[in-house]
Amino acid sequence: MVRGITLTPKFLQPLADCKAPCLFVSNWLSEADPELLHSMLPKDVLFALPTSMKNTEWAQSLAKKRRIEWVDAQDTKACLTLAKRVAEESLQLLIFPEHRPSTTGGVMKIYPNLALLIS
Repeated sequence: MVRGITLTPKFLQPLADCKAPCLFVSNWLSEADPELLHSMLPKDVLFALPTSMKNTEWAQSLAKKRRIEWVDAQDTKACLTLAKRVAEESLQLLIFPEHRPSTTGGVMKIYPNLALLIS
């Protein structure tokens, strides 16, 4: 069973030096979440965000500070290519498997192609 982890400086310090592939999975409750995670995660972490949000003001602002991989959750090939890159390049990657902010405050539909990254 996978459980959530509270991100604290004590927990994050070892991640800054990590050279192994690493996947961060987060629920997305508001447009502030990517910015909040940006401030807490090591600078090397690549964010996978939906292509549909590429032109939003907050995403453009975040893209100036963080490497972002724009992902179409409906595109199986793109998700598999991203999974391959994570493994081959030992990337640290953050995904939001729901691929959009929650409208209910809880977990919504998880896109199967993004779930491939978790498996």
